[in-house]
Amino acid sequence: TNKIQGKSIAYCGSSLDKTTTSSIFTTIPNPTIDFNPICITGGRSHLLVLTKNGKVYSGGIGKSGELGLGKEILKSKDLKRVMIPDNEKISQIACGLVTSSAVTVSGNLYIWGFVNDEIYYKPHLTTLYNSPLNKIHQIAIGDTFFLLYASISNEDEKLKKKSLRSSNFHPPPEYPAPLPPNSSEDILYNAIFSMGKSKVGALGLDEKVDRAQNFTEITFFRENGISFDSPSKYMKQIISAGPTSSACITDKQEIYVWGNTGINIYYIPNRYDSFGGSIKINKLCLGEKFAFFASKQNVYSVGNNDNGVLSNGDERDREQPEVVLISKDSVDTIIKNNDVNATINFSVVDISCSRSHAAFVTNVGDIYTVGRSDFGKLGYGDIQKYKPASHVDIINSNNNNNDNNYSINISYKVDKLPIDSNVERVACLSRSTFIIQDSLCYGMELSRQPLVNFIDFSNESIRIPIVVNDTIIELSRISNIRTEGIFRVPGSSVQIQNLISLYNHKRYVDLSKEEVYVSCTLLKKFLMDLPIAIIPPKHQEQFFDIIENNDQINSLPLIREVLLTLPEVNYNTLKAFLPFIGKVAENSEYNKMNIDNLVTVLLPSFFGGDALFNINSIAVGRTKNIQITSYCKILGLLFRYSTSFFKDSSAIILMQFDLLQLNEGEELIDAVISYLRQNILYVDMKLIRSSLLESGVLYKCTLVALSDDISDKSWDDYCEIIGLSLPQNVIDHKSIFDQLKYFSTQDLTNNARKTIAGVLVMCLDSSIIKLQTHLSEFIKNFVNIVDNNDDKDDKGDNIDDKDVTKDKDESNNNINNNNDDE
Repeated sequence: TNKIQGKSIAYCGSSLDKTTTSSIFTTIPNPTIDFNPICITGGRSHLLVLTKNGKVYSGGIGKSGELGLGKEILKSKDLKRVMIPDNEKISQIACGLVTSSAVTVSGNLYIWGFVNDEIYYKPHLTTLYNSPLNKIHQIAIGDTFFLLYASISNEDEKLKKKSLRSSNFHPPPEYPAPLPPNSSEDILYNAIFSMGKSKVGALGLDEKVDRAQNFTEITFFRENGISFDSPSKYMKQIISAGPTSSACITDKQEIYVWGNTGINIYYIPNRYDSFGGSIKINKLCLGEKFAFFASKQNVYSVGNNDNGVLSNGDERDREQPEVVLISKDSVDTIIKNNDVNATINFSVVDISCSRSHAAFVTNVGDIYTVGRSDFGKLGYGDIQKYKPASHVDIINSNNNNNDNNYSINISYKVDKLPIDSNVERVACLSRSTFIIQDSLCYGMELSRQPLVNFIDFSNESIRIPIVVNDTIIELSRISNIRTEGIFRVPGSSVQIQNLISLYNHKRYVDLSKEEVYVSCTLLKKFLMDLPIAIIPPKHQEQFFDIIENNDQINSLPLIREVLLTLPEVNYNTLKAFLPFIGKVAENSEYNKMNIDNLVTVLLPSFFGGDALFNINSIAVGRTKNIQITSYCKILGLLFRYSTSFFKDSSAIILMQFDLLQLNEGEELIDAVISYLRQNILYVDMKLIRSSLLESGVLYKCTLVALSDDISDKSWDDYCEIIGLSLPQNVIDHKSIFDQLKYFSTQDLTNNARKTIAGVLVMCLDSSIIKLQTHLSEFIKNFVNIVDNNDDKDDKGDNIDDKDVTKDKDESNNNINNNNDDE
């Protein structure tokens, strides 16, 4: 029940509709089957989620229209699709206190919620610009204001420069500064704009300007020759907004802030000197009167330290950014080990702040929280149990008389996450923390698995999931593949969980140190945990139809056709896995696992972990026993002919002839001629001729034809098989077949039939050039011999038994030699 199926959203603290609270992270249902969230952000009580296909979902409470679901829906406990036109693809989302926005791929801006004293219940395409914006790249929202990072048209500036050059006029010092050096003089330059209202300088326009009805450029940067990274470069974060403050990163890696920082109020942008461009900041996040900045190595905090939110281990405010303290362990571990100094710096990929708490996501998928713990929004579980433990750096807060309301002043790892989940993004709301979680290997569909190169049985490089690659390589060692009970005996559950955690967090895994049963169980569980089985339900349905409506021989080419329609990663994974299973079966003498045994233990791995428990969910209308039988038949064929399904059609014909040879005596001839008659119009006869020889079917049919008690019908069928088998390059093959038909109408002795059969089979081997060259003459001579023998029989003369025996031995030797050549 706790298995994460791909990406999903989880929360701790208050639920979206504030009806329940949870002090540990709890997964919420995905709104659609193909839900694939990549970004998440939140306001006071509402959440926005951006998916990979450019759609936006919202949930929570939005009395001011911030949900974007229309006037009728102002509260939702589930995520619902925001009413942005279907033809728009969104690239970025942002939330303010009661406001939401989205930027499209083409650079348009939609806003909804409370905007400039008006309420928009649906997304509104804004045109509130004082400058001719070319394209919007990023947006950030505070409580009552907006920030934009955008490109602006430069036509007016071009005209001014042209007139200045023609008149040799030198502008006075008050004339606007030249364009930033990294912008295109003829097309664009990049700037930051603000709109809304702020009495504490968050607009960054001027001390006297506290309101802007339209987006207005913050000219401070242009006037001081400060520029920003070109949009053509990798788009890192440029701007951020908190409830009452704003910040940005310049192209020289300098940090500027304005508004109420908790320590000072700046009405125009002010640079933090402690960075000075020497530290490359790639992430910034503003809370209420505090801020966080992240480089590749460290996280820095600055501002007001209420609730210990700066994560410095004390309650002191900071005027300049300082490195925060992030514990490498969870609170539970710190309590257990009584270790107060276990701190380490991580590479942080995402930060989010509310008014009273903050959260960090690291590059290995862990989440750390700090600040006030009310409503359980830190995700530590029952924080009350930590009250006596002073070494956990708790600040006692008696607000609201809530026994569960304490503040943590060092960031600790949250280990109470849904099983096998990996955190990618985080959003802090006033009463909760939301995350995007993903299972990087286990529980995630094949199409989104981390893939590696694998050399398959045909020496071709294919891309398969890393877990499948590692386990097959390790288990293919001769000592491992011969282990008794391979894939049947379970491995250590504790060790398997440890290895799963390593895979899910992109850690290095060395299976050479693990026992064979652990690697086998690891592979089986990987396949069983796939949200969609490696053989998807619709393909299973096609397999069932093939098995039920065709015999085994005719099923083979149809199964191959279905395999070819699988998604590429599914096909490649089977192409790697099935031949390996074939090798396991070949070593059944040692490992005691033949094909039937392997089918039994691997059935759920191929058709899904739920296939046998919800047996009718895949094939409605079939009884349980019939469906299980179909599963076994399909898997048995896939294992038995594991490599041939992934070769060309000639391999399928060889498989069919292999199955034909299960017949014996005249039944073999009957089965072969029936197959040839059914397929002569649909299959390339060249492939059939070569397969008749290569498979040994023709040789076995000849042995049957040499028997003394062969019936006339079987002899006629055998002659037809020979005729269909004659290759085009045999000299005068038509006359040979004509002679053969003539012989089939004669009342010949068994010796004559045996000799004819031996000669013809030898003639079908193109390597016997000499026999081909003299074939017609040989047959003519043979006819004369037969005629002479018949005359002698009429006269009562007998053929020398010794000579007949000698001829028979020579004929049989020729046949045997020919088989050796094949």
